[in-house]
Amino acid sequence: MMILHQLPIEKHTSYINDHKEGNWELNVKTKELSWSPNQYKIYGFEPGEVDINSDYFLLKTTHVSDVKRIAKIIDDSLKNHNEYNFKRRIVKKDGSIGYAQTQAKILREQNGQAVKIVGLTREVETMNADGQIDYNHPEFFKIFYKNYKKAIYSKLFKMTQDAEVTQDLCQEVFVKAWNNMSTYKKEKGELYTWLINITQNHCKDYFKSLYFKSKQKTSPLDLGIEFKSVLPVAGAHLDVEGLLLHLKPEQKEIVELLFMQGFTHQEVAVIKKMPLGTVKSVSRTSINLLRKFATAQNDETLQVQSVLRVA
Repeated sequence: MMILHQLPIEKHTSYINDHKEGNWELNVKTKELSWSPNQYKIYGFEPGEVDINSDYFLLKTTHVSDVKRIAKIIDDSLKNHNEYNFKRRIVKKDGSIGYAQTQAKILREQNGQAVKIVGLTREVETMNADGQIDYNHPEFFKIFYKNYKKAIYSKLFKMTQDAEVTQDLCQEVFVKAWNNMSTYKKEKGELYTWLINITQNHCKDYFKSLYFKSKQKTSPLDLGIEFKSVLPVAGAHLDVEGLLLHLKPEQKEIVELLFMQGFTHQEVAVIKKMPLGTVKSVSRTSINLLRKFATAQNDETLQVQSVLRVA
């Protein structure tokens, strides 16, 4: 039997199309799903045009990138709550993408067993004139922030190991993402991947800013001494720039980051997007090469000095 329940959903001015909403009812035990005529129309179908069940709702009408998140929300609600409310990307009959809000209540027997879910689905207007999702809409950004905040915070904390810094960087990442939302191109990759790239680049900039601040308190001579301390030859006659020319570009960059810019191996691994073990291995190989060439350079310097003293 088609349901008549009307569930209240918060409306956002000029964001929701009130003519595109439908009711539905799900028998939890049999997975039998019933849609109102308008529910079919949301997805571009005529009433009764397709056979539906709970699996059809999740796998056929929900964008593949949202399936896991929606399944988790529904499963958690069945176990711990009596209602749920989410927004998702929907896939219509013609393959186009829309955006819908679903709100539902879970009806249970006296023993707490869920027997039926009744709900309302309303299509929301996050589409621009070209039929693409309007990622610049403020309401979209609210959902975007809620969905990805934990993942971005976790990513940043792994890189910084500092909760306070992570909180600040997380907010900065989302501000940067919002300001650059118009540059996102769906055909070039998922939104999450785009956001992760912003996160990694922003964290890299943060590490560089730490170095910049510390560099103001460190003279060039100190940096030279720190670099030369890893070499077997002492003295002010080492040609540091000349020694670095013997290294491959990647080796040279890692040595400069570690010994002349003051980054830790962990920070270099983040900046270079390399495993920590690889950074350490390249560092060891590079230092061994530099020691070899430093010894040779020093021998040449001593020979020249000896000739000059004789002359």
